[in-house]
Amino acid sequence: AATAARLLTVIVAALYTLFAIIFLALRGEVTELGDKDGDFPIHWSWLWFGAVIAYTLISLNVVKANQQAARIFLGRPINNVASGLSFVPLGIYRLHFYTTNIITISIGGPREQPKARNAEGKIIEFELVRRKAQESDKFLVSEEPLRIITSSRSAATSWEKKDEDTEEKKVDPFPKTDALSHRVAMDPLVIVQLKIVDSCQFLKEIGPELKDILSPLAEITRTILQGYAGDRVPAYIINQLEREVPKFLKDKLEQLVGDVEAKGRAEAGGKDVGDWNAHPWGVDITTVRVS
Repeated sequence: AATAARLLTVIVAALYTLFAIIFLALRGEVTELGDKDGDFPIHWSWLWFGAVIAYTLISLNVVKANQQAARIFLGRPINNVASGLSFVPLGIYRLHFYTTNIITISIGGPREQPKARNAEGKIIEFELVRRKAQESDKFLVSEEPLRIITSSRSAATSWEKKDEDTEEKKVDPFPKTDALSHRVAMDPLVIVQLKIVDSCQFLKEIGPELKDILSPLAEITRTILQGYAGDRVPAYIINQLEREVPKFLKDKLEQLVGDVEAKGRAEAGGKDVGDWNAHPWGVDITTVRVS
């Protein structure tokens, strides 16, 4: 950020130095318009000065209160810009905007999509609901499937058959007669809420559009949940849907895509954050729900 600020200062200083040199070179240059001398004198130096003022005004950009931006130089994001008035020299820099609002992302769910009802009680196809949601920058719906395969009772490692202290055999919580003690395919619905905390990092790692996060986030979510479900029976997973499962998924997502500089190092008090991902997405995972 400090390097980017110095670069901007140097470029602006050089640009306006050039403007000043041109202004001085044009001093005394006058063109007369009209039949008589002095009818319509055009002073080129002051015309140039007016053009510089206009250029300066055009280069002022306002980042709204619910926005943040990445300042881009030669196609590369160089620093983040907070809300407020920002000077972005036209033709040299440009801004790419993102929202500061919490973004809610829906991943997976039943293969046969449900239907919703409008205010009059009429049924609305889920596809219409999805399209309406996609028009917002606060709610995104992933079309990626999220099917996972659970473990069978014999292969599950999510429970111990003996008490570690007494070595007494525990009551089997997953009897063979229970249908949820066998391997099944599940289609969970995952709701992830996140905030973009580093516009430059998000632009570099994900892309210019918010929807670019859908596919990689769905893939990582599927991988994490499959790793979790691979040694647990359906009964255990269903029992933990509101407790262990969302916490496990949130912790793993933070480790894999959470922002190191804005979140990890802050929580660590500036110390080494250990095994945090070296290429975060510039996001803060705020909430994860699984159903």
